[in-house]
Amino acid sequence: MISLCTLLFAATAGFAAENPQLVWLAPLPNTRLPDGRIGAVDYMNLFSPAAPWISAASRVQVFKIYALFNPALPGALTDSQWRQLFADLDRRGIALALEWGPLLNTTCGIGVEGFGDASALTTIQKIKSLGGNLRYLAMDEPFYGASIFNGANACQWTPKQTAADAVRNIAQVRAIFPNVIVGDIEPAPPPGAPDWVQRYTEWLDAWKEAAGTPLAFFHLDVNYPSFPNWVSDVDPFRRVLAGRSIPLGVIYNGLSAKTDSDWMRAAEDHIFQYEVLGGNKPEQAVFQTWESLPTHVLPETDPNALTYLVNRYSRRRTAISLTSTATQVSGKLLDNQGNPVASSTVDITLQPTAGPGFVSTYTLTGKVPEVATRVTQGVLQICVNECGSQGPNDMNLYSYRYADSGMNAAQDFSKGLTGWAIPPPPNRTASVQLVSDSTGPSLLIKATPTQHTFVNSTFFPITPGSTFTLTVQARVSPASVGSGYFAMIFLDATGGSPVPRVTLPFAPGISRLGSPRTTGDGTYSLVFPAQPAGSMRLDASFAGSDTLWPAIASAPLGNIPAINANGIVNAATFQVTPLSPGAWFSIFGQNLGAAGQWAEANTTALGGAEVSVCGLSALMSYNSGPITNNGATGWQINALTPEGVAGQKSCPVLVTVSGVAAPPATVTIASGIAELFSFTSQAGVLPIVSHADYSLVGPASAGLVPAKPGEMVIAWGTGDCVTPAVTVAGSAAIVAFAGQAGPGLCQFNFVVPHGVTGGTDLRVSTSPTRYTLWVSP
Repeated sequence: MISLCTLLFAATAGFAAENPQLVWLAPLPNTRLPDGRIGAVDYMNLFSPAAPWISAASRVQVFKIYALFNPALPGALTDSQWRQLFADLDRRGIALALEWGPLLNTTCGIGVEGFGDASALTTIQKIKSLGGNLRYLAMDEPFYGASIFNGANACQWTPKQTAADAVRNIAQVRAIFPNVIVGDIEPAPPPGAPDWVQRYTEWLDAWKEAAGTPLAFFHLDVNYPSFPNWVSDVDPFRRVLAGRSIPLGVIYNGLSAKTDSDWMRAAEDHIFQYEVLGGNKPEQAVFQTWESLPTHVLPETDPNALTYLVNRYSRRRTAISLTSTATQVSGKLLDNQGNPVASSTVDITLQPTAGPGFVSTYTLTGKVPEVATRVTQGVLQICVNECGSQGPNDMNLYSYRYADSGMNAAQDFSKGLTGWAIPPPPNRTASVQLVSDSTGPSLLIKATPTQHTFVNSTFFPITPGSTFTLTVQARVSPASVGSGYFAMIFLDATGGSPVPRVTLPFAPGISRLGSPRTTGDGTYSLVFPAQPAGSMRLDASFAGSDTLWPAIASAPLGNIPAINANGIVNAATFQVTPLSPGAWFSIFGQNLGAAGQWAEANTTALGGAEVSVCGLSALMSYNSGPITNNGATGWQINALTPEGVAGQKSCPVLVTVSGVAAPPATVTIASGIAELFSFTSQAGVLPIVSHADYSLVGPASAGLVPAKPGEMVIAWGTGDCVTPAVTVAGSAAIVAFAGQAGPGLCQFNFVVPHGVTGGTDLRVSTSPTRYTLWVSP
């Protein structure tokens, strides 16, 4: 039996093992929809034994179709084609899924996403009659459509109303396909709902209450063009799903692209953002399109075909490590089997993380739109807190150069503002002024998040249909990220009628230090000149290849310790929540010392690192030292919130490593909170609840022993150890003991009520988290 102490330590160690992944494929068939969309011209070619996607097909577990059974639609699949589709998926061992709006529109919901009508069930009957075996049902945005959407025919239902209606209608599906697995698709973030994480959390719980089981999966439909910071935006909800053991899926597509190649490039960039830069890997990857692009799904060797993207995604994963001094960087590049990747180029760059930043060249490339012959003019626009962006801004604009196959243009500020267009107040509230420095004359722009402006260059001639390159010389401070972008705007001969623009979001400039090659054992190193003082970040990046994923690792320059953004979390839930006095918390960051574990309870330094909260020393139990996970090297420290912070609303957390302090991070303090520790089992994430002999409570399917009605069990948590109210499946449980069993360790002994069985809802009044307790008769 694993000791409870060992399990509690492992529960706060943070770095989880990689889980098997489910891959979905969902192209749009070659059916002309009423709004003009038409899918892949070779859709039906997928479903023949000789179809050229043998490799991709072996990597797809789920194929999703749309409810397009209306024979009146031009190009709609015939009954014989549907039979062919279903039979071929069965032959390949690929499960069938349907995307379907499960809500019934009566007095509201007409024309709203998530709603169908009574005839929609004929789709399910049609699948059955044509030989289909429906294994997955992906609900199409029911909660957003019924509860958050506020346009025409909006219902504005509560989560419980939405769940009740969906469960009632899905019961009719289960009458035909009893074993269908039901999950959800929702926009994330949804427009017009800043509190969307809380509202989606309420939806998850309402569904479980109405259906009796959690959602089997939750797929994020990200509106990528509208949310440039989508990775960090969706991360809090990712944590909510993990806490409820609901598999997360991300729909990867090239939304709003204009060509097949642009669609594929954008989809791969979204994968890179989430899984390489973000360090996340969803439990389910969904390759889906509901647009007219890409126009082909085959062959899998065509870089513009959808099945090519599946194979691209299935390349061997890589991981790169990075350590540095003030003048040297080194590390190792390995594949996911731990094998060295030799003779590969690693690019080393330096980027400011605070301060003014430094002058750099920003490059936009693309193709000039060819709208007959009308597109003959271009203009560079600097958009600050306009065009949907918002944030502080501090930047200098020095010059630009434009070139295509037949035209060239350039402009700077050597003649002052001549040729530049800047709106006067009140249409401009940001500070805009001419200045000069060692780089030359420039336009200095400064703005708070509520101030705005735009700057337009003079019009210049362009060549329709030509490939172009626009370079902009500018200084952008790190704090300016999210406040706007450089844009290449195309106009017709009159200066009006804008067509799609090419944009580049503001980002601090980078300095390229060198590109060493890895040796036979996968190692690399580079010596570089000493850099100016300031907060800098080193990046070591591997671009990937036809067989290998890209990888990137980051570290502060010169081994300076740093705490990650949102890097302080409750050690029981790994979520950014207020810290309660006496609660264990985890710090994630860079260069936080050497590995170490406490040997006694009064330890205040591990691996050379010390932690303070509100100036009070914190006990430490764990320092991971450097650990490489998903291609990034990071550190984790577990520390105990001092009791002396009680009464504070917020406090700075300071980590000092060998006398060098990381920039402090501020946390919220709140008393009266306790969170239960959790562990990952074959049944998902479960709270640490033990029997009297300290063996874990859980389902037999995971090799654990469920609790029994009337049995006294023990829940283990951290934070405020006062006696809470405990309920199991809504029934009050007798709490026989509540107290501190060790530093930061709460013990709650309670009796399981009678009349409950299975994976039931466990609530602790002092915890905002919902847990699952397994009970058997």
